[in-house]
Amino acid sequence: IASYTVLFFGTWALCRRVETCRRLLMASVVSVIVMVVYGVIQAAGQDPFTWKRTAVFSSFNVMRIFGTMGHPNHLGAFLVMGLPTVCYFRLQAFKRGGFLMGLVLLVTEILAAALIVFSFSRGAWVAMGAAGLVFAGGLATVVKKRTIIFALLPWVIGLALGAFAFSTLSSTPQGGATTPAITSSVSPPRPTGVTTPAVAVHPQPPSGRSPRQGQTHS
Repeated sequence: IASYTVLFFGTWALCRRVETCRRLLMASVVSVIVMVVYGVIQAAGQDPFTWKRTAVFSSFNVMRIFGTMGHPNHLGAFLVMGLPTVCYFRLQAFKRGGFLMGLVLLVTEILAAALIVFSFSRGAWVAMGAAGLVFAGGLATVVKKRTIIFALLPWVIGLALGAFAFSTLSSTPQGGATTPAITSSVSPPRPTGVTTPAVAVHPQPPSGRSPRQGQTHS
């Protein structure tokens, strides 16, 4: 609480002008762009890093995308919070004639919404719906109806693309799917012919800690 208090009043002291606030908000936009780029690389199966502790959507043997946040729930939450800010700068860019910047932010929003679907975070899904309603309500007080539609349309497109990709996965036969080769010296042997959900195996924590602490769940 003390650190957040210092951060709040420090930001308040440094951001007295609207233009200064906009510059600070650009940091969130850059963060969302970086997360989206890396998330798309992960979704395409081109991640240059090998991760052993990952959450898997076991029904379809699909890894939940976590981007640069270390956990898919955190990725979904950050993208949901960042979408309105990205949308604001996108509307400002098109209004000022910055077509290229507006296009980059437009694509970022579409891909961010799709990655929220593939985070498989139900909390992020609900939060995105709530954020859309609140954001649309705020815009309704200052802009025309068609601007609201233009603002939220990339989110809808991204969600639709994510849902379509998910339905494609769900209709794909999973008989040949294999679980990532993740082993642990403490995992017990499994009887032949017995199938289990595709969840990463984690080492046992030190004694005195609950086995549920620090694990990533599907």
